Amino acid sequence: MNLLGKLTDPAFWQEVREKDCYKNFRDKYIQRWEEECENTPPNTLRYTDWLEFWRTGKRIEFNYFQARQQLLASTFLSLIYPEEQKYIDRVHNQLFVITNEFSWCLPAHYGKPTEGNRLNIDLFAAETGIGLAEVYTMLEDRLDDFIKMRVREEIERRIVNSMAATPKFIFEDMSNNWSSVCGASVAGAIMLMFPERFEEFKPRIDKAMEVFLSGYRDDGVCLEGATYWVYGFGFFCIYADMLEKFYGKKCEYFERAKVKNIATFMQKTFLSGKACVSFSDAGRTGSFNVGFLHFLKKKYPDDIILLKSEFSTTREGTASMAKSVLTIMNFDEQMYYNPEDASVDLTYYAPESEWLIRRLPLFGFAAKGGNNKEPHNHNDIGSFIFAKDGEQMLVDLGPGAYTKQYFSGERYKTFQACSRSHSVPIINGIYQTNGPTFKAKDVSFDGTVFTMDIAGAYNVPELKSLVRRFTILNDGIELSDTVDYEGGGTVTERFATLYEPVIRDGEIDVGTAVIYYDKTAFTPYIVEEQLSKATCYLINFDLSNGEKEFKMTVK
Repeated sequence: MNLLGKLTDPAFWQEVREKDCYKNFRDKYIQRWEEECENTPPNTLRYTDWLEFWRTGKRIEFNYFQARQQLLASTFLSLIYPEEQKYIDRVHNQLFVITNEFSWCLPAHYGKPTEGNRLNIDLFAAETGIGLAEVYTMLEDRLDDFIKMRVREEIERRIVNSMAATPKFIFEDMSNNWSSVCGASVAGAIMLMFPERFEEFKPRIDKAMEVFLSGYRDDGVCLEGATYWVYGFGFFCIYADMLEKFYGKKCEYFERAKVKNIATFMQKTFLSGKACVSFSDAGRTGSFNVGFLHFLKKKYPDDIILLKSEFSTTREGTASMAKSVLTIMNFDEQMYYNPEDASVDLTYYAPESEWLIRRLPLFGFAAKGGNNKEPHNHNDIGSFIFAKDGEQMLVDLGPGAYTKQYFSGERYKTFQACSRSHSVPIINGIYQTNGPTFKAKDVSFDGTVFTMDIAGAYNVPELKSLVRRFTILNDGIELSDTVDYEGGGTVTERFATLYEPVIRDGEIDVGTAVIYYDKTAFTPYIVEEQLSKATCYLINFDLSNGEKEFKMTVK
C-alpha cells in the first residue's frame, strides 16, 4: 500500500527536475526558498503572537504559517535536488521546530490561555499532522532517526491519542470546511503513520464527511464562498483519494450526483478573466490548484473544464502540504498542455441556494438571494457583481480582516460583512439584519430575468415589499427595484466599487463599465470608505418621498 504513489520514487522527482511542464512548480519553490528560507531562520509562532490575540483579538499568524511554508519549500527542493545538503538540513530543522511547538492549533482556535487544550484538533493542527506524515513518507530514507522518532511521537500524541481520548471534536458536527479539512487530515495522518489504527477512527471520519456534504445543497453551491470550496472540497477529495488507495478499490463518493455538482462549482464562478464570484468570505479573484483540477477531470471527464494554466497556482495561503502533494501527484502533462476555453457563455442558476451566475463575451454577472445566516455570512440579500475586462467593476468586497471580532457577535459592525458595503438598498438609514429569518422570497429566474423580493432582509415593518429584478442583456444588465414602503425618511439605492466613479450627464464611469440612469429623476452622490489598502466608493441614489421605482443599466 503506497498512499503517495510516485512521490516516493526518485525517478519521478528527476522528471520534475528536467521537464518544462514542471518549470512553474520548480520556480515557485526556488523563489520561496530565496525569500523565506535562504537568509531566514526556522520560524514558529511566538508567545507575543499568542498574547496579541488574547489581548486584542488580532490574529498574528504569519510566523505560524511561515514555518510551514519553509517546510514546503525545503521538502520539495530536497526531493528535486537531493544532492543539495542545505535543503534536507532545513527539512530537519523545520520538523524539529514544528514538533516542539506548544500547540499545533492557532491562537484563534485554542481558547483562553488557562483553559485551552494543547491537544485540541483544529484546522491547522490537523493539517500539520498530515503534512508531517507526508514529509516523513516522502523522505523517510533520508531523515535522521531522532527526527523520525519526534514526528511519529507527536503525530501519535497530538492526533491519534487525542482522537482516542476525545469522544467527539467540534469539527465532527460542523457542516462546513472544518469537518472536511480536519477529518481528511486526521485520516491521512493515521493512514500514513499508523495504518493499523485507521479502522478504529474510520466511522467518525466517514460521518464527518457526510456532515460536510450536508452543508451543500444539491445544486452544488458553496455558500461559504468559492475560496472555501477550494479548501473544504479539496480536502474531501484528498480523503476520498487516500481511501481508494488504502483499500485498493473505487470510492463511491464520486458516484453521487451531488458530489459531481459540487466538483463543477468552482469553474462556474469565473466571471471575466480571473475575476470571480466573491459572495460570503471569498476572494474577488479566483485561482485553482492545477493538480486538483486534473484530479477532478479524471473523475468527471465530460464535466470539468481544463482552465488555462495561467489560472493555476502552486502556492497555498495556509501552507498546506496535503494540497501541494495533491497538486504534484495528480498533475497531468497532457492536460496541462491542452487547456479548454473557459470563456464560453454560461448560465448557472442554483434554485436552492438562490444564486445566478451569467457569463457572456462582454461581461460577467452574479447575484444572490438566500438568507442572512449562511456560512461565513454577509448581510447581502439581493447583492450582485458586475465584472468586465478581468475585473469586478461593481464589487462584492469579500472577507474582512479575520479577527476575533469578525467571528463574534460584532461581525456585522465590520464594513465588509454589513450590508452597507454591498450593492443593496438602505431603508431610512437602516441596513439589512442578520439571522435565518431575514431572507429573500419569491425568487425566480426565467432565463432572462432574475427576480426576488428582498424586503424580508430588513427589520423594517413599514417596508411591505422591495422587488429587485435583474434583466440580462447582451452587453450588460438592467436593474429595476420596485419599492412599497410606508414609512418616513429616504430609501437609498447603493452600489459599491473600488474604481473612483466619474459622474457625467446621465452616466457614471466605473472603471471600464458605465452606469446609465435617469438624470431627470435621480442625482447620484458618492460616499468613500477607506479600507486598509484601497478606497471603496459607494454610489448612492436617494428616492424622493413616495418614489416607487428605480432603474439603471450597467454595461
